[in-house]
Amino acid sequence: MNSIQELIKLKFTSLSFEKKIEIKSLGRPLPTSFNLTQESKKGNKNYQRRFNTELFQKYKWLCGCETTDKLFCFPCVCFDGDLSWSKTGVVDLIHLLSKISKHENSFKRLQNEANLKILGTVNIRNQIDAGYKLGIKRHNEQVSKNRDILEKILNCVKFCGNYELPLRGHDEKVTSKNQGVFRGLIDLCSNLDPNLRDHFQNSVVFKGTSKIIQNELLDCILTVARNQILMEINNSDFVAIIVDETTDVANTFQLTLIFRYEINGKPVERFWGYSNPEGYNAESLTQTILKQINPILEKNPSKLIAQSYDGAAVMSCQNSGVNVRVRETYPFANFIHCYAHQLNLIMTQATSQNKQIKIFFSNLSEIPVFFSNYPQRVAVLDDIVGSRLPRAVQTRWNFNIRTVNTVDEHRESLIECMEKIINISLQNSTINQATGLKRLLTDATFIFWLTIFHKIMPHVDCLYNVVQAKNTYAV
Repeated sequence: MNSIQELIKLKFTSLSFEKKIEIKSLGRPLPTSFNLTQESKKGNKNYQRRFNTELFQKYKWLCGCETTDKLFCFPCVCFDGDLSWSKTGVVDLIHLLSKISKHENSFKRLQNEANLKILGTVNIRNQIDAGYKLGIKRHNEQVSKNRDILEKILNCVKFCGNYELPLRGHDEKVTSKNQGVFRGLIDLCSNLDPNLRDHFQNSVVFKGTSKIIQNELLDCILTVARNQILMEINNSDFVAIIVDETTDVANTFQLTLIFRYEINGKPVERFWGYSNPEGYNAESLTQTILKQINPILEKNPSKLIAQSYDGAAVMSCQNSGVNVRVRETYPFANFIHCYAHQLNLIMTQATSQNKQIKIFFSNLSEIPVFFSNYPQRVAVLDDIVGSRLPRAVQTRWNFNIRTVNTVDEHRESLIECMEKIINISLQNSTINQATGLKRLLTDATFIFWLTIFHKIMPHVDCLYNVVQAKNTYAV
């Protein structure tokens, strides 16, 4: 039979599983000779109270110690409960029933009794082992299959991103002859992978090709990429930012933010994202930039040591440009020239502080735009000039040194080209544009600046090639 003194000394919770099962099987200690008495006095009379052993039958958790003649709670002795019922023992017979009632309803005793009851019992899932394991196996197989399908869809999304291909077509209906690059790529992968083909043919819940799923996948990719960038920035000692401006095909002005830092001694550049400023002034651009970098760097502003922009006047102005405003928050963020920005473009923007030069470059950019995407105009150009004009770049940097050279060398031929287009064209817009460009090509001020920059730009281009050479190092 179990002994209360031994159970307290051994500490039940530290015993082996087999020993615990053995103690549980022996049951609670019920002493054969239990002599718990208590003397009391009321008035001039003395009374002696004696423990009623029938209480052992009424309360199945109640047990006693023959050595000390004290009452204990068997589950609490095993799993550490109330101190008086698990360690010291109860001897107060006057208030015994109230103590028993209070302890029986206590949460700790109920919890200990439940732990004792389930000790050594078999999990019901193990009793139906075959069915349960089969369910787990099928679930794991489905999870593995879903992950494999999702990985292939993600690879298609990343492929479109790497090669700047649109995710969506104009008509993605099943009956459409051209559903777009992404859907076509999915179909190609399905033909090569039987599992993927089976998924798209039979799945009714998740196919992964809907616009909502595509957007969620892109958000997940962005979150993972940004978390990686944040971890790399936190591990770097210094960070630089490169901010550029661009215009998308919808003619929407956007800012791009790139972080530059080092990993294991090698510089890396990480694209962070696009943003749409509310305005085009220095204050609006500054707030847009700070809104992106503050959550990352404001706790350690000294980490930002450099800032670079695309050379626009509002960006790089010495007194009130964006770089000056950023330095109010990040004092060590020095303004430097970006390796990726062509020197002749920077010079173009710098000289555009002169109003006449600004007008000159604006008018000059209209000449290649006039011929772009118009086969009839290009045919006349090829027939008369015999030389193509450089294509206009669809960003603010729509000027190219070759434009200056080509227009200067073929100015007379371009005038003849405009005259022919005016004579043969039936469209009012084309006639108006050609008339304006003809007038421009004969304007004395335009010719003056065209001649000047035709002589200057080749020297700037040579300097650019030297400065931007990979084997050139700062001294």
